[in-house]
Amino acid sequence: MPLHIPSLTAVWGMMHNYQRRLNERLGTQLRLTSFSWFIRQYSSVAGKKLPEYGMQGQKENQFRRAGIVDNKHCDLVFDLVVHIDGYEEDLDTLDNSVGSIKASFPANFAGGVMHPPEIGAVDEWCELYRSEASLYSKLRRLPASGKWVMPTRYQMDSLDGLLRLLKQHASLCPVMSGYLLLGAPESRKYSFEPLHCYAEPAIGVVECATAIDIRLQGMSNFFRRAFWMLDIKETSMLMKRV
Repeated sequence: MPLHIPSLTAVWGMMHNYQRRLNERLGTQLRLTSFSWFIRQYSSVAGKKLPEYGMQGQKENQFRRAGIVDNKHCDLVFDLVVHIDGYEEDLDTLDNSVGSIKASFPANFAGGVMHPPEIGAVDEWCELYRSEASLYSKLRRLPASGKWVMPTRYQMDSLDGLLRLLKQHASLCPVMSGYLLLGAPESRKYSFEPLHCYAEPAIGVVECATAIDIRLQGMSNFFRRAFWMLDIKETSMLMKRV
């Protein structure tokens, strides 16, 4: 399993974008409230990516490249299970709009580009379920080589504590899980919103559970443990277990 999976907030941001696009297309007020994430395949991409040309710096009339940022890159094949909430009439509209559901899916994720499966690779890459049992009957057949990205209860207060935890539990993986505010929001000149504050990224740990383990633990365990949501408080915005 990878040591550099994309941040959980990137998944949440993509899902929020999906909610906005879907509601604009259907004229609804649907809410995408939580998700579960299954990574089928992972491959690390070596090398550095050159930034696009842009008009930046003092000579804004000249095209130039921005500085190269040292980032980790990878190719992913993954499945996403999204819980959708809304008024009954909006859910009925959703049931009859599978084409719009596919068309509204974002094309960008974590700074990269997403593509649906190749034609003929799968029977149906986007489906709706109202029954947990029927959904789980599909999920339990996911390939054994993949991993579920599961929430955990572990907490750490230092980098040393994180490294010890990862050494003790081979199934754990570090991940960017949200932001911690560095102060109270206040009015600042040139900010986009009325209130602004600085924040720092928060690192958490996830459990990379095999498809077989989740299958053996049963349906109730999956729906109780596998879903993520954004928990917003006065001093933090963190991804946590539902």
